[in-house]
Amino acid sequence: MTQPDFWFKLIEESDSYCAIRYTGNAGNVVVPSMHWGRPVTALYDDLFKGHTEIHRLVIPDTVNQIGGFVIDGCTSLHSITLPSCLEDMWQYAFVRSSLEEVEIPGGVTTIVPYTFAHSLKLRRVVCG
Repeated sequence: MTQPDFWFKLIEESDSYCAIRYTGNAGNVVVPSMHWGRPVTALYDDLFKGHTEIHRLVIPDTVNQIGGFVIDGCTSLHSITLPSCLEDMWQYAFVRSSLEEVEIPGGVTTIVPYTFAHSLKLRRVVCG
């Protein structure tokens, strides 16, 4: 079942969905892994931008792409669980967040410039 706080767009090429909008206000957010019987494989640009109420974010293992500015300005975000099958993170994906530590899965082969720009509390990035 899909959380009503998310909006999705069909990616016809892969018969999957992209989460394009989040309207909730929860402190702990779990991105749905399925929508209408199809996997959610991407998070669109700005998905959680400015959601200062989010403390913990869990992204399911179905997601392999994270867009730009996804958690921009999530200044209360202290914990993020990235999917094991993650392949791509766009520029500025984790900009201006309060993350202190991030574990990047082994499928990510490139971390593009400015991925963690202005994340002043970030102390450790572990690459799988």
